[in-house]
Amino acid sequence: MESSPAAGNDIAPLPASDTEQLRRFQDADTALNRIGNNLTQIARAVNAGQEVPRQQLAALVQRVVEAAPTLMEAGADIARSRVHR
Repeated sequence: MESSPAAGNDIAPLPASDTEQLRRFQDADTALNRIGNNLTQIARAVNAGQEVPRQQLAALVQRVVEAAPTLMEAGADIARSRVHR
């Protein structure tokens, strides 16, 4: 029995540009997940009555400001490349 592309047996590797876009997206997504984990830890500390240094909060906000646009750009690049095929 022959395999057909429609059957999903012949999967071509992603072009280098797609691989780079996916890597950028994954890197930014990982960074935002780490930020989310830090935010959860801070929320637990605050809810337990602990004080959180302003410097720690400022650093977290700065990381969000830096990582979010990268994730958005990478996602948009991936979407654009899919539309233009």
